[in-house]
Amino acid sequence: MNQLVIGKDVALSELVSIGAVDSIFFSQCFFPKTVRLKSPAQHKRVWELLDSTDRYVNILLSRGWGKTSILRIFAGKRIAYGISRTIMIVGASEKHSRRTLRWIRNQVEKNKLYAGSFGLQPGHPWTDEELQIVNTAEGSIIYIVALGILGSVRGVNFDDYRPDLIVLDDIMNDEGAMTREGRNKIFELVFGALKESLAKQVEAPFAKLVMINTPMDFDDVSQRALKDRQFVSARFGCWTPETEDLPVEMRKSAWEEAESTPTLRNEYRAAAERNALHIFVREKECRLVAPENNAFRPDWIQYFGAGELEAEPSLHEMWTILVIDPVPPPSEAELNKGLVDKDFEAISVLGRRAGKIYVLETVYNRGHDPNWTIQEFFRLVDRWRVRMAVVESVAYQRTLAWVLREAMKRVGRYVMIKEYVDKRKKEQRIIDGISGIASNKQLFFRKDQLELISQFVHFSLVKKLGKDDVLESVAVGASELQDQGFNLTEDDMGPEGETGIPALEYSRGCP
Repeated sequence: MNQLVIGKDVALSELVSIGAVDSIFFSQCFFPKTVRLKSPAQHKRVWELLDSTDRYVNILLSRGWGKTSILRIFAGKRIAYGISRTIMIVGASEKHSRRTLRWIRNQVEKNKLYAGSFGLQPGHPWTDEELQIVNTAEGSIIYIVALGILGSVRGVNFDDYRPDLIVLDDIMNDEGAMTREGRNKIFELVFGALKESLAKQVEAPFAKLVMINTPMDFDDVSQRALKDRQFVSARFGCWTPETEDLPVEMRKSAWEEAESTPTLRNEYRAAAERNALHIFVREKECRLVAPENNAFRPDWIQYFGAGELEAEPSLHEMWTILVIDPVPPPSEAELNKGLVDKDFEAISVLGRRAGKIYVLETVYNRGHDPNWTIQEFFRLVDRWRVRMAVVESVAYQRTLAWVLREAMKRVGRYVMIKEYVDKRKKEQRIIDGISGIASNKQLFFRKDQLELISQFVHFSLVKKLGKDDVLESVAVGASELQDQGFNLTEDDMGPEGETGIPALEYSRGCP
């Protein structure tokens, strides 16, 4: 709950003074029924943009993060301190905007602390479509009108004054963003009619047009504003900025009081299971994934495991390999940054049977840790009866192959290690290894392999979104299994279900 506590001996004038410079305090103090939760750190940055002198502000905010409440309070603050005299509230529909005006009416009529502290009184007209508020403390009259984005937004003025505050509250809906025509219409209204309706800066130095939206499409008005030099833009997703590009089990909610980390992670997992990660990313992370720019389609993902999914083959029915995508030792600069941007070392185990490839397990670890690599190597060899390990033989990777061989000598356990050199770019290696078998629905993941699923869905042809280390290790393994043609059938099985292929992982003297 809201942690703000105000002592009885605090004068109203002091509350007003503090609220003028601290909008989080202003929100919690004067609108406690609206701001019931402790504000997250990202809301502070949102308020910094709203209170700035920037004339045009474009904010992308996660769904459920209080876009409408923030904008209502922002308008309420401009009213209270006499900053604005003509305000236009624009929503996806006029009905949506009217609810904001109704909220402002209620604050003036019933919120005694707010109205009394700033001397606010109802004027005329006093409806859900149009308000006049008398600010007796500042000796001013404020006019407010509610409109829908597709309504009559051109040429609005009161008493010959143009709006000095235009608030665009989540003006895009599914219908408006669905077609190019709809997106263009909204863009033209914002950058044409509305932008040109804003009071001239020489007459109103603090005039401001503010948009807060959750993005819907790469071509929508919020995305175009991101590229416009006149707009100051910012994106605030559901994860903390420091963790949003990490594997999901390492991500942390940016607003624990509203959406806890476990809740968000569960939502992410559920979205992955229904092949709808792109929706979660759009609605919660405020990032867009364009299908036409992606190498792989979400509906290519096939799952295996218990229940009604593809059955998991027995180990004796599969040829299993292990692939390591290592990272070199950190540089001094990376150490100084605490390995923040360091890649993950990924190890994947894949099995093939009857033309199908199964990703049996993936593990990953940030940075360079040979002890972790060796430990996981032997654990996975034991767990999955691995027949061959694949390690790229370039630079540090060649050293890693030697390290693994030395470790096998020490413990007396061996598995064939294949070193390979691949001069293709990483992106091409991933596409070549996965696209064919995945598009033919022959590549199977487990539902809990969230990092792999995320990297698969978000692997873009034009822009890298997050990491791709796990995906690369899977691509190398899939290529190896396809190139070698390992494919156990019933003809390979003995009468006891045992395969006639030698158990390479435990035979001494293997290369």
